[in-house]
Amino acid sequence: MLRNAFVLTVLLAAALATSPASATDYRDPKARFTITIPNGWRSERPKELEQVALVTSAPDVTDKSLTGMCLVLVFETPDSKSYSQADINAAIDQQLTPEFWKLALQSSGSNDVVLDSSGAREKNGRKIHFVIVSSTDTVEGVVYNLKGKTELHAIPGSFQLVSCLAQVEHYETASVSFETIFNSFEPKAGEYIARAPQSAPSVITLYTGPGYDGTARVVAKDTPDMAASGWGTTAASLVVDGAQSWEVCEGAGFSGKCSTIAAAHTSGGAMPIGSMRRLQSPGSVAGTLSTAIRRAFRETLIRAKRR
Repeated sequence: MLRNAFVLTVLLAAALATSPASATDYRDPKARFTITIPNGWRSERPKELEQVALVTSAPDVTDKSLTGMCLVLVFETPDSKSYSQADINAAIDQQLTPEFWKLALQSSGSNDVVLDSSGAREKNGRKIHFVIVSSTDTVEGVVYNLKGKTELHAIPGSFQLVSCLAQVEHYETASVSFETIFNSFEPKAGEYIARAPQSAPSVITLYTGPGYDGTARVVAKDTPDMAASGWGTTAASLVVDGAQSWEVCEGAGFSGKCSTIAAAHTSGGAMPIGSMRRLQSPGSVAGTLSTAIRRAFRETLIRAKRR
């Protein structure tokens, strides 16, 4: 199972051995956002990390000491291009409960993350939701007690996340720089969003174990008979990646009791699954939002481990 996203980003931070620079206003080359980089922080725009637009860290970060690091992650959401900002604000308000944050983090492979608090603030007509989390894990014999804050900016055509973290003993000091980053971040729509491609059809991943563990299989098309497909007829966890929901039925041929899965679902044991199909309804904000949060942690995990 994937390790804690926050811990493994320590390894990513240590790889950013660029020279410190003075405080500066940074403009994303693709015109997706602007942000102020704190004085003395080093930064890099990763070339190999999908959806990670910028990584910036304090000058004294090492492989054993995380004194402060922030990531900017950008997720295109073409299905929301036609929404007004007010519509997006209302939809996000309904979805981003503490339970939603927990489920999204858990389905990314971060089961041991503890949510300390969550809330929202307003800026320029946008509702910006945030979550503060803490975690303890061991990497290569080093124990990391981490604390972090993530803010979600949802605008038409894009979900953008700013995530900052540090070891607990450095968090209070680092939070001054963190707030510079959070308060200066400004997402941009413009031509970039106007050129965003149509979203790909959603897929659903089945896991044999609860908590998104065990053997996994990705299903990308309607499957009227799961037994004939070679998977079997049970699963303990399900995750949808994309805006479209999936209908999951206990019997073959989409018969028996059916449930709609828009984001993620896990149980304490095996769930009967005889068939499943993608629903052809308009994309759901819940599915798109859950996918963005989950990938913000999961993609960083996977790419960091490859460096």
